[in-house]
Amino acid sequence: MGSKSNRSRRYTAEFKRDVVALVRSSWKTVTEVAREIGICADGTVPTRS
Repeated sequence: MGSKSNRSRRYTAEFKRDVVALVRSSWKTVTEVAREIGICADGTVPTRS
């Protein structure tokens, strides 16, 4: 079994800026925006069983 660091995904600074801008301009919560773009609010990619 791999460690969490092996499963986590790295996001570019540009992607992070874009997501923050989307949250600020959309009046949506971080969780709502994260769900829409396919990541978890804690920054990880959700696993599908």
